[in-house]
Amino acid sequence: MKMKKISLLFSLFAVLTFSCKKEVPIEPGTETSPLIIDADITETTTLTNRVADSTIADYCITNFIAIRNGAGLIIEPGVTIEFTADAGISVGTYTEAGYIIADGYFSSKITFTGKTKSPGFWRGIAISPTNADARNLIDNCIIEYAGSSLLGTSTAGFGYRSAIGVGTDSDGSTGLVSIKNSTIRNNSGKGYSCKTNSGLNEFFNNKFIGNSEEAIYMGAIGFSKIDVVTSFTGNGFDGIYQDSFDASIETISDGSTHTWANENGPYFLSRGIRLNNPSASLSLDFGVELIMGDGTMINCKEGTFTAIGHLAENRITIRGQSPGFSSWRGILIEANTDNFIRNCDISEGGNEIFLAAGCNGSANIGVFYWAGNLGKVTVEGCSLNNSGGCGIYNETFSPTQHGDLTQTENTFSGNASGNICD
Repeated sequence: MKMKKISLLFSLFAVLTFSCKKEVPIEPGTETSPLIIDADITETTTLTNRVADSTIADYCITNFIAIRNGAGLIIEPGVTIEFTADAGISVGTYTEAGYIIADGYFSSKITFTGKTKSPGFWRGIAISPTNADARNLIDNCIIEYAGSSLLGTSTAGFGYRSAIGVGTDSDGSTGLVSIKNSTIRNNSGKGYSCKTNSGLNEFFNNKFIGNSEEAIYMGAIGFSKIDVVTSFTGNGFDGIYQDSFDASIETISDGSTHTWANENGPYFLSRGIRLNNPSASLSLDFGVELIMGDGTMINCKEGTFTAIGHLAENRITIRGQSPGFSSWRGILIEANTDNFIRNCDISEGGNEIFLAAGCNGSANIGVFYWAGNLGKVTVEGCSLNNSGGCGIYNETFSPTQHGDLTQTENTFSGNASGNICD
């Protein structure tokens, strides 16, 4: 409980520190009806708070317009933009640059909404895959009632209904946007999506409420972009979901440190993850819940994997989709590095063997050994339950040929082939 309180206090301090900025009063104009925007933005344009009546939009966009020709769309605090059916904004195109700066205030937010207040009325905001402009910003904004149709085609890097989405091109290039202090709510489809990678520059203190599909949908390589205070309520999936555009396991090979730390919603791995660089590391922070899709695994082939929880409510949970039913492969440690799994509750792994050569057992946790190459892991204070195989499987060829396993103070239950096997 003490650790939880410290975490909450730190999160509150972070919100107050990073979300506050000088708010210069901006008086609204005297107009009484929205200004219609029906054409692409080809010159840098600033949208102001032009209508005094806060119940009337300042602007109405009537097409799926593009910001292109190197232009920017700058939106001032307090502006409301409404969209007609299936209208929306593409920030940049596949051949032309453009950027958006929607920088509101805490007390004077920018609102993107449908002319009809119904989920799926307008399309959404698309960041083109060739648009990695660091100026793209959504800060202190509300995005609601979007998701009428796909932001773009799957082959062009989108393929989803989302309030805001970032495209990825066939050459791997990905758009970029910062989203901070914003509410994404009541949209049909996903709240935020990126086909691969994350598409995120900065991401902090956002709220996802009432979106019909996943709150956040993107590559697991970008999960570390999600901060500890972003929250999820009433979405089709209340958390962070790995994209399933590619059926194969997702590989982290960039040599970076990745920390998954959000406690407010689970992480879901739809196709699993593999560390494949000696300098790469993946760390699960205390309180995290990780749900594993059917047949998936966490594979530390090279690099370092740590999952270190605290006692009581600050433990880490790693489980299958269906409680009590073995449905995913488990965690396989191949790397001979300082891998630690401590104060975790791990269950429903072991639905099939890890590898045909080198670790042919099935378990919640597997330790590799093959031809002198051995995995190394310390497992302490964990509960290992309901595996289709063992609780822990240590590949062993002889008394001197086996994985480097240290395990203490663990508990086991419901493991079909035993608790610790070799």
